[in-house]
Amino acid sequence: LAAAGLVTLTPNRGARVAIITEVDLDQGFPVMGALEALAGELAAKCMTDAELAAIERLHSSMLDAYRAGHLKAYFRANEAIHDAILAAARNPTLSHQYRQLSARVRRSRYVAQMSPAHWASAVADHEEMIAALRKRDARKLATVLKRHVARKREMVAL
Repeated sequence: LAAAGLVTLTPNRGARVAIITEVDLDQGFPVMGALEALAGELAAKCMTDAELAAIERLHSSMLDAYRAGHLKAYFRANEAIHDAILAAARNPTLSHQYRQLSARVRRSRYVAQMSPAHWASAVADHEEMIAALRKRDARKLATVLKRHVARKREMVAL
């Protein structure tokens, strides 16, 4: 946990949950956006039809949760979509780096002020992601993923 930046170890005092600052978020989100963009580019090029179908099912579940107003279920499906894109990229180094950084900022991503407008914008991004995946449009998918992560940062205010 300390290596992932989730806890701070203090000699003779023990461990405590690490504090995430605005600076941490300002520095972390652009890197996450770049990593997600790269994952999208790679996934669009080598994703199987079965992987695409699985992501489409997750997307459908996410839309159902959105329509029902179930934020927790929405976040679970959303995260599963991003994880599936990362897995389809087939790059263990990328996955490792992304997961390390994601663990640091995950808490902030899910306490974001999810207004109806922000939520609708996030869903629209996901619709574009699915369309780009279906077309195997690596460049478009990378652009949408990077913008999607940037918008998440805009919603997060500590």
